[in-house]
Amino acid sequence: MQVRDFALQVLHGTTLTDKLLSVEGLVDTAPGAPITTPELPGRPAGWAPTSERVPFPRPGDLERHPELRGRVLHFFANHELLAIEVMALMLLKLPEAPRSFRRGLLHTLAEEQTHLSLYLERMKELGTEPGSVPVNDFLWRSLCTIRDTADYGARMGLVFEQANLDHAKAWRGVFQDLGDPRTAAILDQVWREEIGHVRQGLRWFSAGQPEGADLWQCFTEHLETPLTPARAKGAPLDVEGRRRAGLSDEWIRQLRLYRHSRGRPPRVWWLDPEIESSIAGSAPSRMGAAVGAALQLVPAVLAAEDDVVLVQKRPSTAFLEHWVSTGLPLPELVELPPEGLHQHALATRTLGPLRPWGWSPHTCEVLAPLGASPWTEHAGHALGKHQAVALRRELDLGPGLVVSSEAELLQHTESTEGPVLWKAPWGTAGRGRRHIDSTPSEPDLGWARRVLRQQGHVVVEPWEDRLLDFSVQLRVRAGGSIELGSPRRFFTDRTGRYVGASLSRLQHGLSEELRRFVYGEAALQATLKRTQQAVGQQLAARGYTGWAGIDGMVVRTASGPALRPLVEVNTRLTFGRVAEALAPRVAASSRGCLVLVGPSEARRAAVESPNAVVQSWPALEQNSAGWTRGVVPLSDPNAPTSLLPVVVIGRDDQELEALVARVLPSSTGTADPA
Repeated sequence: MQVRDFALQVLHGTTLTDKLLSVEGLVDTAPGAPITTPELPGRPAGWAPTSERVPFPRPGDLERHPELRGRVLHFFANHELLAIEVMALMLLKLPEAPRSFRRGLLHTLAEEQTHLSLYLERMKELGTEPGSVPVNDFLWRSLCTIRDTADYGARMGLVFEQANLDHAKAWRGVFQDLGDPRTAAILDQVWREEIGHVRQGLRWFSAGQPEGADLWQCFTEHLETPLTPARAKGAPLDVEGRRRAGLSDEWIRQLRLYRHSRGRPPRVWWLDPEIESSIAGSAPSRMGAAVGAALQLVPAVLAAEDDVVLVQKRPSTAFLEHWVSTGLPLPELVELPPEGLHQHALATRTLGPLRPWGWSPHTCEVLAPLGASPWTEHAGHALGKHQAVALRRELDLGPGLVVSSEAELLQHTESTEGPVLWKAPWGTAGRGRRHIDSTPSEPDLGWARRVLRQQGHVVVEPWEDRLLDFSVQLRVRAGGSIELGSPRRFFTDRTGRYVGASLSRLQHGLSEELRRFVYGEAALQATLKRTQQAVGQQLAARGYTGWAGIDGMVVRTASGPALRPLVEVNTRLTFGRVAEALAPRVAASSRGCLVLVGPSEARRAAVESPNAVVQSWPALEQNSAGWTRGVVPLSDPNAPTSLLPVVVIGRDDQELEALVARVLPSSTGTADPA
């Protein structure tokens, strides 16, 4: 029988016997002309693709529900059947391909037939009849448009068959643990033979690339949606099988770190540190760009691995490997091009919700190619410090005034006993404020004039002796429902500039006096909840949805501690939200703190190794309970940076305090970050 006649019967046949037609004795002297690709191959009864989706069983389900074991093999059998049909199609579409390619393809097809036969036999023994489980045709739709031998090597060999190394090896272990050596042996045979299939895919893909080309880069550039390198792997990654197939260690490193959505439209995250200054009308600054570069990976803490995080520059491979080793999620990282996203491939993809740090005119402009609404649709949602003061006074929650002229500013400053704080309506992380001890200096007045001219108002508050800074995160959902969080400590320096946040419970590290005050008065807890509800309702009324943070504090007065539950409202993501996301990663028996290492310490940071990231900083220690001790950088310490966010973990309060002192030796604030 001619190879062409064999391939036609396998492709169009409607029985499993057709699909399993033997390759023995075939000749290939009349390959014929290329055929037109059919919409679908012929399919046996019960194996027609359907839109019905049956969940793929999880390993843990198989022990409780033994009937699912055969269903797992049915999924695998359909993949083998699709592979057989695609290979038959290639024999018919590529009649002019080299004879060695066609011989190798027949050999691989025969091995896939063996895999299918083994799966069919074993799943029947396990009680699952062939054709009894709905199947899909994703593999066919992804491969039926293959153009040539290099394309076949990339799509079939280096995507689907490479991924099958991981799936076959992982499920081999599952069935071994279930005490099913027969199924495990089938999967072991599949795994060993897939190594050869991947080797052939690598051979034919490489043959189609320029001499000396970077194969990994060629591979990523070659694939088109819906195929990406993300579909070329499972979990855990089978390094042994890939090395035996001839893939280089560098290829394996890059594959391990590669991220891309496998179907769900990805959310897009981006940290723009100049939200407030943009709302105030200021243009992007060099300082803002530097801070943005230093903090670019922080949104990854909040993202999923099939999301996208926009970055200024992709971190080094060594740092990303260290990041993954900590267990932190690594999403797809997309570099923001200097010319913007208008011509970027991301603008052509189907995307999920946009998740910037917050909305501002600059954010809306940058994300417009991805579907961001104009700033005019977000402007009413933002709450400046002047509006927070108005809400505070409405709820009778503490002092503060908003002035709109220099005369008013001076009048209220002079009439307030003791030092005062001047705040710009829009300013972040302790910037945009002046501490006035007595008579304002000329630089103070110059600052105030600029703020009044640009933003229209200045907030005047008495400078109070802060005993405790805290923030509460809340989320306003579509429809107006409000999700309330719990208070979490944060730390500032003597000027009020943000230093970091605790990852431990609020009571950890508090003095006995503060602990009794915070937890001993039911009225205080009621005030906190009332404040959160009022702010949430205010935001919902403005049409705001998403996360927001309320900053509060406990201050010392002549009569003892006093609560200031509403100091500021940040209608955006905050480091308090990041701290909430990081907190569960710290072992319950340890203490943790998120710290922003300032410019001088960041410049002194010297990389020692990927695991002991900065000289004199202890490497991360972790176990099944989470992070137990050490330092986790959230930015690459080896990159030039003006700021370095790190997580510090100690086994108790005292060790945490000592480690923070090593990381942040110049730290001073209202409370020690430990």
